[in-house]
Amino acid sequence: MIDEMILSMMSWIASTTGQPVPAPPAVALRSVSVRPSLSPLAPHLLAVHESDTATVHLARDWDESDPVDQSVLLHALLHHVQSRSPCTCRFHNARESDAYRLQALWLGQQGIDFRLAFGMSPSLISRLRLCARDAAAIR
Repeated sequence: MIDEMILSMMSWIASTTGQPVPAPPAVALRSVSVRPSLSPLAPHLLAVHESDTATVHLARDWDESDPVDQSVLLHALLHHVQSRSPCTCRFHNARESDAYRLQALWLGQQGIDFRLAFGMSPSLISRLRLCARDAAAIR
């Protein structure tokens, strides 16, 4: 079922962003750890995209039936698309901002409020958006 979910999500990413969709990444279940500085949502981390190997690592407790967990996979898949795009953004915060924005949009389409699902403050979302605008201005 996860293969169909990945293809569906990558198709959604393509239709939403207009970016071409590369071949799907490999998916591996494992313990996922991240340096807290990499993500403001690190306590909720369930997936990591490794661009060098085109692999999404999902935490063993990732639940494919939970739309919030599915949104984390979508976030990682967007990073996969970003890493394969000829017009990659050089700034981590801008890439994260785009991924969180699409994750929030997808969750909204599922009837779930992103901020409530993750406990993310409006000020953090604003800072991520600011970083993306700043990065876009100097690209």
